[in-house]
Amino acid sequence: IFLLGGSLPCGFSRPSSHPDPPRKTQPGMEALFSDGGELLLIPPQDAMQMNESERTKQALDLKAQGNQAFKQGETVSAAHLYASALQVLGSLSESEQNARSKDEDAGDFQCGQRVAVPLEGGGEAEVEGVIAFDNEDGTYDLVLDDGADRDGVPRGMIRLISKDGAETNVPQELAKACWLNAAKCAFQCEKFPMAAELASQAIKLDRSSASAFFVRGRAKLSIPMLDDAKSDLKQATLVDPGNVQYRRVLAECLEKIKQRNIANRNTAQMLLGYMRAEGVTAAGSKALTDSKER
Repeated sequence: IFLLGGSLPCGFSRPSSHPDPPRKTQPGMEALFSDGGELLLIPPQDAMQMNESERTKQALDLKAQGNQAFKQGETVSAAHLYASALQVLGSLSESEQNARSKDEDAGDFQCGQRVAVPLEGGGEAEVEGVIAFDNEDGTYDLVLDDGADRDGVPRGMIRLISKDGAETNVPQELAKACWLNAAKCAFQCEKFPMAAELASQAIKLDRSSASAFFVRGRAKLSIPMLDDAKSDLKQATLVDPGNVQYRRVLAECLEKIKQRNIANRNTAQMLLGYMRAEGVTAAGSKALTDSKER
C-alpha cells in the first residue's frame, strides 16, 4: 500500500489522549490504512460532537485541501486528506445521513439539490453537481460530478436542475468523490490494483459515474487486465459518449487486445508447426500423454 509513513500533512496529528475512532467507518476504508493497520490521518477530535452540516463542511474542506495538494503534485498528502474526509463522513450516523431537511425556503437552495453552474473560463457549457453547503451569505459550496469542488458560488450563477426528485445524499456524494480522487492518487503512484479497488468503491456509490468507470478501466489497462478494462472503458463511453479522452483510451485498449490476440494466434501456429515437423499430431500427443499417465 502506498500510503505509508511520513509526517501527517497540513498540521494534523494523532491526539494522544483520545482513543482512535472505529477503523471501518466506510466500506473498503481498509484500503486507506497502512499494512500495520494504523490509521494514517485522524480527523480533528471534535468531529463526533459536530452536527451533520458541520461534519459535511469539514469533510468538504478536507477534500478541497486534497484537491489542492493533488494539483501541486503532492499525491500522497492528497490521498491522506481524502482518507481523512472519508473518516469524517464515516462518523455520520445512518439516521443523520437519511434525515434530510424538507423545509422549502423560497429563493434559497437546499443542501443535496442537484444544480448546474457554468464551466470556469466562461462560455455557455455547464457542469452539474450538488449543493454541499450553504455559506449563509448568498453563496454556496458545490461538489461537482467530475470530483472537483466549487466554493463560494453566488446564487445567481446556480441553476436548479430539478425540484421534484429525491434530494441527493450529500455525504454519499462527497464519499464518492473522495474514493474517486483517492483512486486517481493511486494511479499517479502507479499502484494500479489499488486504484482499481478505490474506483470500485466510488462505483458502488454511483454506478452512473463515467469518471469512476474510466479510472478503474485505465487502472486495469495498466495492470494489465485487458478484458476487464475494455468492459469498464466501454461503460464510461456509454455514459459520456462525447468524452474524447474516454474514447481514446478505449481505442488504445482495443488495440492492445488485438495485438494480444495476434500474438496468441502466432504462438499457437508456431506450436502447431513444431508438432507437425516432429510428426506429432494432436491425437498422437494425447495418446502419448495418456500412456505415460497409465
